[in-house]
Amino acid sequence: MSPCPALDRSVLVCDEEENATFVFDTQRLAGAGIDDDTLQGWTKDEIKNFLADNPGAGYRLVHSELFTEKIISLLEAIPTRNEAVRIDADSGKFLDHKRRYGIGKEFNVSEHAVRSAVSSLENELGDVETDNRGRPLYSADQRAIIHTWLKNEYQNNAKEGERAVYGIARNLSVGDSTVLEAIQGLGEELGPVKRAKVGTNRPIVYTPAQQASIRAWLVQNGKMASDEGRLPLREMATLSGLSEPTIRTIAANRAEELGKVDRFGLTIPQQEALLDILDREGYLAPKAPEGYATDTQLPVQLGYSKSAIDKAVAATKEQIGGPGNFMVGAKNPRRGKAYSPQQQEALTTWLQANGYSPTRRGLGAVATNPDTVNMPGQKNE
Repeated sequence: MSPCPALDRSVLVCDEEENATFVFDTQRLAGAGIDDDTLQGWTKDEIKNFLADNPGAGYRLVHSELFTEKIISLLEAIPTRNEAVRIDADSGKFLDHKRRYGIGKEFNVSEHAVRSAVSSLENELGDVETDNRGRPLYSADQRAIIHTWLKNEYQNNAKEGERAVYGIARNLSVGDSTVLEAIQGLGEELGPVKRAKVGTNRPIVYTPAQQASIRAWLVQNGKMASDEGRLPLREMATLSGLSEPTIRTIAANRAEELGKVDRFGLTIPQQEALLDILDREGYLAPKAPEGYATDTQLPVQLGYSKSAIDKAVAATKEQIGGPGNFMVGAKNPRRGKAYSPQQQEALTTWLQANGYSPTRRGLGAVATNPDTVNMPGQKNE
């Protein structure tokens, strides 16, 4: 049962094929002393008899082609005789109307985007129909106007050089909140802004000229240094592949060479000096290639005891040379020395030639794994 008091209609709905839906004039029902509870309790035969005795009080509609259009017509007028429902040009006038949510689904945008369009197009859209709950409904023509606005004003990509708050913050090496403080401080001086697509988002973007105003405000208000090219220590850490604590420690220990590093970061001369220090002291060594092993990793890789490997390293030093400088460690890379697979093979050859047996099963590609394992450092008999 679906009462429609605003339309003076009550509808017993059944929208399945070959079944009937009944539309009643509620004023005629009231005049006959019939309420909704009574109506719902009637059998189909009782309804049929009532309609036969009260022409125009209701209508029996079998689900068929143009069912929806016929229902709409019956909501407007019920035939007084048992005649076909008249469908005029206005019968389906609301069928192509959609609410904001439906428009968002149609054009693949958020309902918020549709709200923005409707707000901006208030004069262009004209009169907007509403449903029985007062929610706005937009026709196909109105949706076309909304779609054009979305394409031109809402779905446009940011132009070259335009940045959102996050991009400005990254470019100036300051926090997002610092940029927002400048925007609030500038107020109307910043001029009009717009939204544009940046990736999958649609933030407010600022032109290069507006970004220059933001930077000037930050400098003037002591929020960033006046000189160009400052680099925060966290970004130097990213650049060098080291951790931020490591960079901070080195900068603090080399204050005499670098000078004081203020809260705005490293100046260009300080960046160059720090990179030179990192290079001289091996912090910028390349990551150890796959298969390389440090002296602490050799026993596991080769399967020999550390004392035996130390003897092999000392004995073959002139032949294979020393380990190379690399950044070692998977989770927290650090400076270290590592032996190449070729050096490891030479160490293994020396150990075998000099009667040493593996003490464990080695993990490395050049490890030797006999069936028997002797005590650490023990020679074969």
